[in-house]
Amino acid sequence: MQKSIIYEQARWRVWLCLVSDFSSDFLNVIEDIEEKNSPNQDESQDAVSTEITPQTAKAQTKPPEGEAVLQIELFFLENEVELFQSEMPNFLPFITLYQAKKILWDLRNFQILVEPALQEWIDTHINAAEVEAGIVQEAFLMPPDEIAQIAIEQTMDEAQGQQIKTAFFETEAAAWLWLNSTLES
Repeated sequence: MQKSIIYEQARWRVWLCLVSDFSSDFLNVIEDIEEKNSPNQDESQDAVSTEITPQTAKAQTKPPEGEAVLQIELFFLENEVELFQSEMPNFLPFITLYQAKKILWDLRNFQILVEPALQEWIDTHINAAEVEAGIVQEAFLMPPDEIAQIAIEQTMDEAQGQQIKTAFFETEAAAWLWLNSTLES
């Protein structure tokens, strides 16, 4: 699996994960991911590719080699709901560009409490666009707060969210194993 940052802002980052072959070595790849994401991670060791902005994404036409899975990390603070709403649609062009069918959402550092009005906004503006773009499966790395976890699960229970197969995890390894187990679906 190749993994590189394709877009980064102050409060969120999009990784492109190209999965060309899941073999018996897959568990080793997962262990490497867990080690790189440990608290002692050296930020300078991140693999960074040429950044593609949402504006230039539409101009790119060559599909990736292997299955593309987007991994999106969110770092929004609890008082940044408006910033969240203005920024989130910016990842949507990457779904089409890389013909992604799956997303791994990393919400471990996401601090916004997703209240009912925001749940509805996400369903209308994000989930609906994901379904239209072809997303069929999403794994969620959950924040530590139990109330935040419930709110995120409720968001995916909204009308558009129900059209996407979802699962919720505490570790990145478990999320990747679930995505791997359903690559053929």
